[in-house]
Amino acid sequence: MTEAEMIHWINTSTYEYLLAKWRFSKVGDPFFCGHVGDHFAATLKRIRLQIGPEEHERISELVGWRRNRKHT
Repeated sequence: MTEAEMIHWINTSTYEYLLAKWRFSKVGDPFFCGHVGDHFAATLKRIRLQIGPEEHERISELVGWRRNRKHT
């Protein structure tokens, strides 16, 4: 996947999918390196602030801490 394709994926994904990727990706995942990584982190933070703590908590519980095939 190119950087442009990764940025597009980040920009069009739901908070749930972004959070799952953040939690379950392996170390060194290109989504978390360089310019793409900076964009991912900034996007996740921006959306979290927009949705507020209650919605973040609800989505966080949906994602859980165990790998879920729905998000991979």
